[in-house]
Amino acid sequence: MWFAFNWNIFIIVLEFFLITNLKNQQTEDVNFNPIKSALSYLKQLRKKIFIVLQKLDSKIVKLSSIHGIILVQGTTILVANLILNANDWFSWTIFALFGVYVICSSLSNILVKISIILQPILPKFSSDIFKQLNIKPQMWRDLDFSLKNHKIRKAEPLIKKTEVKQKEVLPFQLRVGKILEVKDHPEAEKLYLLQVDLGKLGKRQLVAGLRPFYKTAELKGKKIIVVTNLKPAKLRGALSEGMLLAAESKDGKTVEVLEPSKARLGDRVVFGDYGEGSDKIDIQTFMKTKITVGLKGEILAKGAKMHSDSEEIKANKVKNGKVR
Repeated sequence: MWFAFNWNIFIIVLEFFLITNLKNQQTEDVNFNPIKSALSYLKQLRKKIFIVLQKLDSKIVKLSSIHGIILVQGTTILVANLILNANDWFSWTIFALFGVYVICSSLSNILVKISIILQPILPKFSSDIFKQLNIKPQMWRDLDFSLKNHKIRKAEPLIKKTEVKQKEVLPFQLRVGKILEVKDHPEAEKLYLLQVDLGKLGKRQLVAGLRPFYKTAELKGKKIIVVTNLKPAKLRGALSEGMLLAAESKDGKTVEVLEPSKARLGDRVVFGDYGEGSDKIDIQTFMKTKITVGLKGEILAKGAKMHSDSEEIKANKVKNGKVR
């Protein structure tokens, strides 16, 4: 059997907690009376709560007659205070003192009042609470309603926990650079030595196998995309401090440097919403992520398109190929 909500229970509970707390705060003042102080506080608190509940109707503001939506001024503050006070008033100690039925009855009635107050703002949430309490939907005029000799339904979670998925990260970092100078590699007929400006990251030297596909004049001044967290390595005796990205046709006869025309030097280049790695990587780690060229020239990794903050980056000549 469930008992009706009763303010006397609140008084007893609050008195218990306040007296206990006030005893711990006693000073050397011989006139200090913890019971008198507690009861004085209780009277003020009860009066304040009654006033708030009685004047709820005067705080209703019509927001939209079309959708029947109404707002209660200060509702969120009121509900938050009621919930916080309920959490303070009831504890396992009080359950032991007054019994589970008495306390659960009072908490259920508090929940009814909170649901009524929240109903204009969270109608489904309030409706679900009413269903679990096994009562019909309550209105503002029912704020004085109390559950008596009533059995509620089996409790079920009203709000499902939202799982926050961590952003998946690709191991490389891509930045926009500009080729300042192009020289033939002295020890390799297919390689160029490139001096590249990466904005805030400074200037770096790259070794690129583009001599069969580009003349030096065609590369100088071109914007490119550089893998900037690649570990430095020597290629045929020359230091390479990164790698530029180029699209390649399936037959390997056409190679096209990827050009971010609108991006600024040093800008990030990413794939969709994927994050970027922070550690230095080797070429084997980079190659584990398959980067392809779509039928319309879009550059793809794990189904996501390559882009900077200002543009999607595509290949103009190569279609349905890969990126090397």
